[in-house]
Amino acid sequence: MSAEINLFPRFIARVRRSQRWKYFTWESLIFLVAVLGGTMIGLSSYSIYLNRLNTKLDQQVKKVTSQIEDLREIETKQVYLLGKLESFEGLLLTHERHQAITETVFAILPDGTSLKGFEVDEGGVINLNGSVPDFFVLNQLFDRVRQGRDYRLPIVSATIAQVSFGEDGEVNFKLALNLGGGGK
Repeated sequence: MSAEINLFPRFIARVRRSQRWKYFTWESLIFLVAVLGGTMIGLSSYSIYLNRLNTKLDQQVKKVTSQIEDLREIETKQVYLLGKLESFEGLLLTHERHQAITETVFAILPDGTSLKGFEVDEGGVINLNGSVPDFFVLNQLFDRVRQGRDYRLPIVSATIAQVSFGEDGEVNFKLALNLGGGGK
């Protein structure tokens, strides 16, 4: 008895499995290559987009830098003018202060007063030298000094340095006034 063993169907099944495996491997490889290719194309496109965006931003930076450079001269002029304006403001305040001092001093002096000296020292004290025709006018002057709050600059303090009689009957005086109202 001889039995025949047919190995052909087993061989065909093995070949078919092997072919399926090879087919699956090739399909997987092709799919993987397609995914990698798509990823590469996507990354390249994104890189190109970023480069264009970077170029636009560089152009905008250059434009703004140019505008800033154009404004530098204006800024220099502005700083110069602000300095001048501050100086002018100081001058104006000094002028206003001097005007207020003058107005206050002349408001204090009664009619008939002859002013011989008018000096403002570094401490802001005003030294007045003058004469009045008689003692009554001198008393009027002292009354006005005592009412010192009614003037443009109030009188903070007053010192009578000297009172003397002149040859023609006039009364000479030296008076030191310290006026309020800020600055010198």
